[in-house]
Amino acid sequence: MIHNYIWWTNLRLVIAIFCFPILTHLTAQSPDTLALLQTLSVSANFATTDNLGNVYVLGTDNALQKFNSEGTRLARYSNNRLGPATSLDATNPLKVMLWYADFRTVIFLDRSLTELGSLQLDAAGFSLVRSVAMSFDGNLWAYDEALFKLKKISPEGTILFETQALNQMVASPPTADALREIGNRVYLADPRQGVFVFDQYASWIETWNYPNIRDFYAVDGRQYYVTEQGVLIRMTRPFAEITLPLPKGTDSKSRFRLAEQRLLIWDEHQVQVFRVP
Repeated sequence: MIHNYIWWTNLRLVIAIFCFPILTHLTAQSPDTLALLQTLSVSANFATTDNLGNVYVLGTDNALQKFNSEGTRLARYSNNRLGPATSLDATNPLKVMLWYADFRTVIFLDRSLTELGSLQLDAAGFSLVRSVAMSFDGNLWAYDEALFKLKKISPEGTILFETQALNQMVASPPTADALREIGNRVYLADPRQGVFVFDQYASWIETWNYPNIRDFYAVDGRQYYVTEQGVLIRMTRPFAEITLPLPKGTDSKSRFRLAEQRLLIWDEHQVQVFRVP
């Protein structure tokens, strides 16, 4: 029994040595580090940020505006020929993507929001695409729900990489609620199953079983999820989890975007930008 006691004591000591710094780091930053960085008094349908700290707001007037971290407007773009813009992606700040889902059309914009070109996915042979994402190399990710394939395509519509048909690989193929490229991974969020993870060659790696999330992000061994309870931060090595409460005033009408370790929250009155640890 003495041997077992010594063994258990040593095990607890090892766990404490390796895990305590991580847990202390997270605890010390919560909840104060969900700190408000910026408020823009604009009405938004969508908002995101880039790795330079610029904020992009797709307004209820269907115009896209770009602001710097001080709140100064840098550029504006408007296009009413394609119906309402659904979302935008500033993964590559030199080539911003605007998605018009009703017309299955992508508009590419430069850093000053000047139009570079466009791609009409139906005409390019992609008939059932609801979610697209920009790649940092200037190409495009699209999930073809007719064939259950994630595809990387050029701005001209040429297929560069694609998965095998996911309905032949998983029990229930995903329905794309959101699509993101972060680092050297591509993430496809399914509202029922969680987040499907792919590499840069469109090969499926794993699935994170976190359904019913409002948005997600991943960086440096951390996974971030916006849930009804708050911002869940999940450390993978070593494992630890913590949830930061959402800011006061957030309600069912609020919408969210996690990008570049920022949490953007918007409604019909304003866009707020918070720092996430």
